[in-house]
Amino acid sequence: MKKVFYTINILVILFFLSNTLQAQVGAGTKSVGGSIGISAYTQKVNDIKINSSGVNINPGFDYFILDRVAVGVNLSYGISKYKQGENMVDYANSLFAIGPYGRYYFPLVEEKFYAYGEAGFQLIFGKVKDLIRSNSNNYSSYSLYASPGLAYFISENLSMELGFNLFNFNINNPEGEGNATTNFSLGFDSFSPNLGFRYFF
Repeated sequence: MKKVFYTINILVILFFLSNTLQAQVGAGTKSVGGSIGISAYTQKVNDIKINSSGVNINPGFDYFILDRVAVGVNLSYGISKYKQGENMVDYANSLFAIGPYGRYYFPLVEEKFYAYGEAGFQLIFGKVKDLIRSNSNNYSSYSLYASPGLAYFISENLSMELGFNLFNFNINNPEGEGNATTNFSLGFDSFSPNLGFRYFF
């Protein structure tokens, strides 16, 4: 009789834990969080070589419309420094971005460890300053991106996340110049991880 009682207790506990873990990414759940990202890359835009490095801060809020499916809004503030052209002229860049995104979680280990895929759109406003001539130009741009990542629940309501940029398509419009440029990147060809935390409630 005692063995049956213990077995029932264990099953109840396991069922409760399973429901608790599923509720973390279940329909109706909300989450708020943020990440800090660093970037360093070399690329060519219109045959002009650019070396860049920077840091960004990305707070966000989302709501799970279905189990493991969340939609939300991200904000971003970033600063970077880059060298451009044959003479490697120094520039400083600062930007603010806002936009919607969607995310899907894939359970990996005991539903405490997840992989996720995120895709979104951003409207970006920024300023580029020539550090040699001390002049600056404002710009706006539009960006589509896709970002895979990993999330580990270190407690019932708190996860630690690591994300990477996989795909990015950007249209940049310098103020007053009228010559928009496009930039496309695919694959892990730049070092740009984002490390953050997210609270679920």
